[in-house]
Amino acid sequence: MASADKKASRVAAEGMVAMYIHAGSRLGVLVEVNCETDFVARGDKFKELVQNIALQVAACPEVKYVSPADVDPEMLEKERAVQMKMEDILAKPEAIRAKIVQGRLDKMVNEKALLMQPWIRDNSVTVGDYIKGVVAELGEKISVRRFQKYILGEGLEKRTEDFAAEVAAQTEALAAKAAAAKAAPAVEEVKKVEVEKKVITVTVTAKQVKELRDKTAAGMMDCKQALGECDGDFEEAVIWLRKKGMASADKKASRVAAEGMVAMYIHAGSRLGVLVEVNCETDFVARGDKFKELVQNIALQVAACPEVKYVSPADVDPEMLEKERAVQMKMEDILAKPEAIR
Repeated sequence: MASADKKASRVAAEGMVAMYIHAGSRLGVLVEVNCETDFVARGDKFKELVQNIALQVAACPEVKYVSPADVDPEMLEKERAVQMKMEDILAKPEAIRAKIVQGRLDKMVNEKALLMQPWIRDNSVTVGDYIKGVVAELGEKISVRRFQKYILGEGLEKRTEDFAAEVAAQTEALAAKAAAAKAAPAVEEVKKVEVEKKVITVTVTAKQVKELRDKTAAGMMDCKQALGECDGDFEEAVIWLRKKGMASADKKASRVAAEGMVAMYIHAGSRLGVLVEVNCETDFVARGDKFKELVQNIALQVAACPEVKYVSPADVDPEMLEKERAVQMKMEDILAKPEAIR
């Protein structure tokens, strides 16, 4: 342990990125653990330690940072101010209030620090002590640099359905539709006859439907309808399905998607790792191969794009954007333009 403490000042720039995905893909952890040499990073003992750290993070829901030193000082001071005004503290002698509050803060900070947690395989030692033991054995500095944990649907509110209200709404909609049908002009009947004629005149074979399904992955009835609408033109049917799919996707954008899965991608050499959470509406879809393939492709896409920082333009920090706007407005090439178009 003393030897491990001496190594704490060394630079540890090698290591590996590892992950842990819990059964069901509803919880995922990505960790980076550093050591001094690539030789140690390739060893089984180091790899075992990193996997244990990932498992430890997954098992500790309260853990937010690596060590007590990583806590936000501003948050700590705010909490100190709140604690100092609590009734039980004000009832204590003034000379010991600060010590009591400091003890509470230390307890709160340690409960959220990874290195201060009891190690899951031996509760008699902390995670920090476990790492020191491995450092003493391998003879190199080892440090947990960072970790990220995703819990599926965290922060999302699942949709609650009122079935009585839903039935009443559907009944009203059907009644309104029936009333509209009675009031509709005879032109609607003409259109209906024309559509029926069109369906009769266009012959759609099972082979055509299968080919369209293989290319678009659309439903059988949708493929049949597309071919009928496009007079059997295969390429036009593909376009028709794409348009229908995009419109359908836009309609679904406002729905709540609280199911899904957490997945990862670790690049060869364990020097790059990605953890992603992708949501859908139902657990049925989340278990499907198509959805799983999509999530894995998203993880691979993130890994391949080093400049990507957020999911959509709406996620950008407005304050950062305004600062950048102010900088851009003072640049020479912008100042040389007419003020109306700057």
